[in-house]
Amino acid sequence: MVDLSNNYKIQGRFPVWLLDNNTELAQLSLRNNSFIGPFHLPSYSSFNISSLDVSDNSFNGQLQEIGESMFPNIEFLNLSKNHFLGDFLFSPGDNFKMRSLDLSFNIVSGEAPEKMISSCTSLHIITLSHNNFYCEISHWMNNITNLDHVDLSHNSFRGEVSCEFFSAIYVDLSCNNFFGSLPSCFNQIPFDFRETSYINLQGEIPFELGKLFQIHALNLSYNQLIGSIPETFSNLTALESIELSYNHLSGEIPYGLADLDYLGVFFVAHNNLSGGEKMQSRFTEFITNATCRTGRWKMV
Repeated sequence: MVDLSNNYKIQGRFPVWLLDNNTELAQLSLRNNSFIGPFHLPSYSSFNISSLDVSDNSFNGQLQEIGESMFPNIEFLNLSKNHFLGDFLFSPGDNFKMRSLDLSFNIVSGEAPEKMISSCTSLHIITLSHNNFYCEISHWMNNITNLDHVDLSHNSFRGEVSCEFFSAIYVDLSCNNFFGSLPSCFNQIPFDFRETSYINLQGEIPFELGKLFQIHALNLSYNQLIGSIPETFSNLTALESIELSYNHLSGEIPYGLADLDYLGVFFVAHNNLSGGEKMQSRFTEFITNATCRTGRWKMV
């Protein structure tokens, strides 16, 4: 293992010699340095690297094709927070072992790696956020059942929201071009967090979301949701944060929300919600602690 991370003054091009001279090297971290230039690895596959982290540098240019021929033993690959650009090329083999891929905060473009999702059964974590990916992904989202963590936020993915989108434990689809209503199956898979803001969701919030007993945070803000906040939300006893701002919600805020012991963030700004006197008294401490931004919530 070689760990050179967080040495801000280390600079230059990727040290290929580390791989040339250490064919048994299994883990290499160059995270958070000042490396520049293209990221070009040897074309042979004699090195044994299983974990490679070059995030938080200034590598640039077109990424090499990622696959078994280049990374025969790779399990964890972090290329985030660089300046990589161009299409994402992927060619897995029958024994490709990758479990985690992070390409976030680059300028990678083109269609999403459908081939990676559908053929790489070992993959559990994929983070593609803050890039320029685009394409209709609805037709291949039914292949993500092996994934635990999916972050596609801040791209230009498009398609109708379906149940398959939420089969992972962590899902972030925010800031894309999705559409459709929030499916009632949203509650069927146990998870801790759902980030679905800015994806143009429409319709009412399904009451089935009140069965998400283990959820800690829910963000449905900046959508086109209508109707009321489901009374079943009062059953979310583990909830710590709920964000419903910038929708078209109306009606009274469920009284039971004020009884949730762990709720510390409650954002409902820019809706047309209301609450009676008993709701006002229940949220007095909440408001005093400045953890609640109510916006157009009126106390009547």
